[in-house]
Amino acid sequence: MYLSMRLGPLVRLLAGVAVASVIVFGVLAARTPAHSSPNTTPPAAPASSALAADVGPSALHVVRTGGTGLNIRDCQRTTCARVGWVAEGGSFAATCAVQGTAVHGDKTWLKGTANGHAGYVARYYIAGPVGAGAGDPVPACGQLSLAKG
Repeated sequence: MYLSMRLGPLVRLLAGVAVASVIVFGVLAARTPAHSSPNTTPPAAPASSALAADVGPSALHVVRTGGTGLNIRDCQRTTCARVGWVAEGGSFAATCAVQGTAVHGDKTWLKGTANGHAGYVARYYIAGPVGAGAGDPVPACGQLSLAKG
């Protein structure tokens, strides 16, 4: 009888811990990762964009996001502000490549536009030959493309 009377507080304690865990995991899941799911309306592009194209764009495709799409950011880090979004399989017109924070081990970010939003995306999520090597369609920012024509 003593044991059954003491189980009530233990059950309430375990239930409280479970509820707190759900809340903590919910808050952590709500944080926006590099390839977060889209809003119903993407954010508007900045009024004046300093991200003018260095060379003609190369149309590439978004892949490996698990169907959630890809954020376009205002700099080449996952912590930078989101300025747009492109769906999985959608096109990203890359103009040049720069180095930034590593995403799945790849430090290359592409500068370009998608859906009228200019910014940067992690190369890891882009399909197609990209990089600064000879013959690649996306040169390093500040360099001319050798693949034009």
